[in-house]
Amino acid sequence: MADTSTAFDWTAALIPEEKFTGYSMNPSNTNNLGKHQAFQALGYKLDTADERARAADDVIGQLRTALPPEGIPREHPSQYGRRAEVRTPLVGPSGSKATLVTVWQADNHGNVPRLITNWAEVHVKGGKDAKP
Repeated sequence: MADTSTAFDWTAALIPEEKFTGYSMNPSNTNNLGKHQAFQALGYKLDTADERARAADDVIGQLRTALPPEGIPREHPSQYGRRAEVRTPLVGPSGSKATLVTVWQADNHGNVPRLITNWAEVHVKGGKDAKP
């Protein structure tokens, strides 16, 4: 049985909007390695800060609805704390579907998960990665 005293407290999950607006959804951020392209493929407009804020609000809303994740995510220790990857369904404005991959960290001696990175994996219709 899992030690619930150290389990992630998903009700208190911290989701910094900047992880979307300034990083994964920002076409001007060269460090995101093109992550914004998947969000654009889902129909999100990302050219302006206001568009990214609206897109982030939608994605964060869908993410919050999916928390806590089904099952217990496998945790990986790091020097900074425990990390876990959570995969949740995402539907963009165009109706296209994706899996939102999020990586969370509970800092050492804590149990509040904080989003540290994210990306979308778009489902390709009829392709080998197609989802029903």
